[in-house]
Amino acid sequence: MANYRPISNLPVFGKVLEIAVNIQLQRFCEQHELFGSHQHGFRSARSTNTALLTALTKWREHKEKKVYQGVLLFDLSAAYDMLNMDLFLKKASICGIKGTELKWLQSYLSDRSQVVAIGEELSEVVKLEEGTPQGSSCSCTLFALFVGDAGLWAHKSLILAYADDTFITVTGNTREELIANLESEGDMILNFFSANKMVSNPEKTGLLIFRPSSSKEHAEKVTITVGGVNISESDDERVLGVQIQK
Repeated sequence: MANYRPISNLPVFGKVLEIAVNIQLQRFCEQHELFGSHQHGFRSARSTNTALLTALTKWREHKEKKVYQGVLLFDLSAAYDMLNMDLFLKKASICGIKGTELKWLQSYLSDRSQVVAIGEELSEVVKLEEGTPQGSSCSCTLFALFVGDAGLWAHKSLILAYADDTFITVTGNTREELIANLESEGDMILNFFSANKMVSNPEKTGLLIFRPSSSKEHAEKVTITVGGVNISESDDERVLGVQIQK
């Protein structure tokens, strides 16, 4: 049951209007850099490839400098379904979306409901208090704008994202420094999710450690504490569909 996601049955005329709004909203957000440099999802000339290439380039640069690297991969529960309308509208207003445009976005996110149909039987209608309608042209753009300020919370790390798939790369000159930086940066990103009322799973957070070639500590695995949960180093993790080994 936890894996089911509702797909909205949207009216045709609504879809046409949403496509027009989405084009204008994307243009506005790109012009004012509201998506953040970390976001590679659903943007022109960006993809999972550009996110992975950016990460790989940084990993190679750090490896040449012979520093320790740690990669934290965060897990969000139903991120699109957890978008908080009040917070989104406040962010949109701060970003310069006002007047009729802001009222349209409020209307777009308001008064939606869902029902489950099995055969001829229907469940009770449930009003949706949060989230963006799945299957709409605007949903991905609204979510990208909602998390566009995530980079402001990353002080000592490189943060990259494709939609809700988010990971950070942290460095340290020593193993101890790396652990300290991973814990502090990891807590900051979890605080960002919490402040935006998104549900993160610290126990499902992945951790990869890239050691300098000269390091003799390959046998000793790293364990850190993020969000009050102990996270142990993995031998490999799936990053945007690609299996990455330590």
